[in-house]
Amino acid sequence: MQRIIWVLAMIGVVIFPLVSHAADTVSMTDVRVEAPTSPTPKIHFDLSAPVLFQATSQRSPATITLRFPAMTWGVDDADLALPAWIDKIAINPAVNDTTLTLHLTRTFGIRQAFGLPGQDGMRLTLHLARDEGDFDISHGPYQTHQNRVQDTSRIPNPFIVVLDPGHGGRDPGAVGQNGLREKDVVLSAAKKLKNKIESINSNIKVHLTREDDVFIPLYQRIAIAHDYGADLFLSLHADSLTDSRIRGASIYTLSETATDPQTAELAMRENRAGLMDGLNLPTQDTNIAGMLVDLAYSETVQKAEMKAAILESHLRRNDTVRLLPGPHRKAAFAVLRAPDIPSLLIEIGFMSNPQEAEWMSNPDNLSSMMTSIAAAVEAYRTRLAQAN
Repeated sequence: MQRIIWVLAMIGVVIFPLVSHAADTVSMTDVRVEAPTSPTPKIHFDLSAPVLFQATSQRSPATITLRFPAMTWGVDDADLALPAWIDKIAINPAVNDTTLTLHLTRTFGIRQAFGLPGQDGMRLTLHLARDEGDFDISHGPYQTHQNRVQDTSRIPNPFIVVLDPGHGGRDPGAVGQNGLREKDVVLSAAKKLKNKIESINSNIKVHLTREDDVFIPLYQRIAIAHDYGADLFLSLHADSLTDSRIRGASIYTLSETATDPQTAELAMRENRAGLMDGLNLPTQDTNIAGMLVDLAYSETVQKAEMKAAILESHLRRNDTVRLLPGPHRKAAFAVLRAPDIPSLLIEIGFMSNPQEAEWMSNPDNLSSMMTSIAAAVEAYRTRLAQAN
């Protein structure tokens, strides 16, 4: 049955501002439904370039609508495998934007909508959930969210934290003068932190991007967080700096512009790790830079900033932990680019400083620091619940 319909005219469409950062027309190259029989399926849309988008779910009629800048349909209809609950796809091309509507046989809401830029374009993923009540949800990951449901009492899942121990496998990360390797320190710290968080609140579920000594590219770490439906993403590191005198823990959130040269050096070192598998994560690409500008004003970054402030407060109360002056800093860390998950990068300390490397080799010191971070996670979750 032919289920792709080109719509030449559509009446009653509400127009939202949508700005593209792509210079050329984007093409949709593939559409795939993951776990189509699940009550929480995912729909993946592959695009030839990163773009802004808006995703809206509607209850009557049961539809999901995507809006893009001008886009062409490059999917071979013969290869398109749609589940029975997608009746048809209607495409409405226009001069400045394109509307793609999924007509459904039953109602689904949008739990998450996110786009992951990569070397070959962008994958847009809609994480759906069967509707069990009224909803009015509009997702624009690179814009201010509109009419987004925030009622945690209606969310059946627990609060999900994904911990990301940096480096691993063939990438040891920084190595201290005492032979201590960053990849080992952060994996040990992440396992301690997972246990401490879950012991504080059984309704917080913690997952790790890696649980042993394996290499995971940067883009896949973000994808893992999305697969788990993360509410918070914490990437743990223990890097080196050119100046070995610098020591102290620090907290980083996303910004196109680094707050200081030291932070810019850190971001460059960390982003370079993503190139070990051939992935291109350009820091100067205009499409990505434009998306970061939009992202900087989004709800996601605001939540990350709030979490950073809470974490800094908790770490300051721990006499075991030494902090950098002005420990909350910002830069364009690639691993923090998830548009819809509040994300932080935490530097436990610097391997380049001999005293700090020795401090990190002591399990008791790591355990004490992870206790403070775990308490900060619970405080952040509580703050969100109160706000909602």
